[in-house]
Amino acid sequence: MVSEMEWAPCAHTEEEKEIARKWLIEVLELDSLDEVAGDALGNDYSSLEHILFTIGLENWPFSMTFSFMSDQWVAVLARIKFEDGTEKELWTEGDNFTLAMAKTFERLRKERSKITSGQKQSSS
Repeated sequence: MVSEMEWAPCAHTEEEKEIARKWLIEVLELDSLDEVAGDALGNDYSSLEHILFTIGLENWPFSMTFSFMSDQWVAVLARIKFEDGTEKELWTEGDNFTLAMAKTFERLRKERSKITSGQKQSSS
């Protein structure tokens, strides 16, 4: 199985938060985060909810399961199983689950793009 690790953008300083905000808007393909400005009680629509909902709606040429971990930072582990039976793990760490899940979403789209563009997946 192939395993790869990446970090989501950090959000420690105001400058990093602004960079992460712009990146999140790009990943979510939105004009602004105002479209997904929800709260923790589920009122309105949060960025994390948008990511999970979109993953569920999009067509993927592989199956996937997710695991979530946390300590000083958080992590999302996406286990992908391709149609040829090979598997790959995408480990993504971040300051919070919204950023880590958005980075995972971006990485899943890259994996899908490799398949749809005809690139062969590596296996082990």
